[in-house]
Amino acid sequence: MLSLQDIRVILIAKQEFRRQRAARGYMKQCDQAFACIVKGYGAQPSIVTRSDRDPELIEMRQKMMAFVAVTTGATHRQVGLVFKRDHSSVGSACARFAAAVRATISSVQPTSEPDAETDA
Repeated sequence: MLSLQDIRVILIAKQEFRRQRAARGYMKQCDQAFACIVKGYGAQPSIVTRSDRDPELIEMRQKMMAFVAVTTGATHRQVGLVFKRDHSSVGSACARFAAAVRATISSVQPTSEPDAETDA
């Protein structure tokens, strides 16, 4: 279900999200995870959140929503607020891609917490 490019983007976004979360403690995690995955795909946030019916954009957005839900543990409603979608859209995205995102993230476990000061 996930292409090699998707897997690469998800792993890089997860690493960036963990680094930033470690550096700042508690923050708006859904917003931060959204920023990491959008950066990974090289997309503009305004394009991801607009109501465009392009099939490629819809699939990318669904993968992003699943990533945010899996990495933050947020409710579908909370994730939907970030993407300007309702909770049922997030639920559909998670039903389709959450298992693949979770498997991708768990396949590469870091040996230690990232050092926020040195980016190591």
